[in-house]
Amino acid sequence: KLFLGTMTSGDDVGATLLKNFLLYKQRYALLICMAGRCAKACNQIAKLPKSEEGTWAFQIVRLVLTGFGGGIIVPIMIGEPILPVRSDPCILLSVMFWFLFFVFPGKRMAHFYNLPIVNEVWILLEETFRANSVCTSTEKVWERLGGLSLTGPIICGTIGGCGGLFAINGKEVLHDELRWNILSAMLGASFVTFQVLGDPCNANLLFPDVCLDMETARLSLIAVFVLSNLS
Repeated sequence: KLFLGTMTSGDDVGATLLKNFLLYKQRYALLICMAGRCAKACNQIAKLPKSEEGTWAFQIVRLVLTGFGGGIIVPIMIGEPILPVRSDPCILLSVMFWFLFFVFPGKRMAHFYNLPIVNEVWILLEETFRANSVCTSTEKVWERLGGLSLTGPIICGTIGGCGGLFAINGKEVLHDELRWNILSAMLGASFVTFQVLGDPCNANLLFPDVCLDMETARLSLIAVFVLSNLS
């Protein structure tokens, strides 16, 4: 009984630690997830043709836009400081990962990123950052508008979760079939708006009998984003 009780307690502690990490309640959790986002952006840029590499300054600027495009566009739309201005790690991590991917001898970081087990860890970090960005952008715009608009939070939540796509692919993103990154961000923002935040009458529109808080919504989106990316 003592052993089983210890195991249960340990499992509870582990689940709590994981939950707090995914919700950015653990120290450095946000920083680690930002690193995952930077790594994903570098890996995307590294796959571009050499003719599109450009200078080192162009690469770093494109990396910041690709990795944190949502944190740039959404604040501009609602009149707040953009992420690279109010977050030093945004620029520092971008420069660090740019060096590891494009300057470090042998460019071994790209190979390391795509190793089977390591790649899954990067996906968990990147999708955690993306899901939290969708929820944060949606909730912030909802509060700024006083709950008087449904489309505003959905639009900004969608951009918050996929704004970087436009930096690397430009308008071509809109000519292709709707990509999963865009579709998942839009569905996530819609879910948060309709089910968690509610309509102007404060009634959940999707499932009226189900009441979810923002933490549960964040964890749900993280699970969906990660599992869909791994499948």
